[in-house]
Amino acid sequence: MNSNLNLISLMETETESLFAVKNEFEREATKELVGEWLIKTNAFRLAIKNLIEEKKMENVHTEEDIQKVLGTVRYLEKILNIQTKDILRAKFVRELKMCC
Repeated sequence: MNSNLNLISLMETETESLFAVKNEFEREATKELVGEWLIKTNAFRLAIKNLIEEKKMENVHTEEDIQKVLGTVRYLEKILNIQTKDILRAKFVRELKMCC
């Protein structure tokens, strides 16, 4: 999800895994899996909620730090509200590797 909270991208890996998809059919199937299963699991929701609580407990001193923490909390709360339709509209992005 980008910092404006309006674009979701799924990172496509190069190695063989569930998310290393090869064709458009597999890309769509992966989106459906993530959208219908992963974001609805208790483990996913609990992990995000734990991250929110950790952020809220950070010891911040400056206004800049406070704004960063609040921004992160808003971002994580937005992730908690992701719906299947958001995932289905997501674009796949291949991570570029830097050589040498």
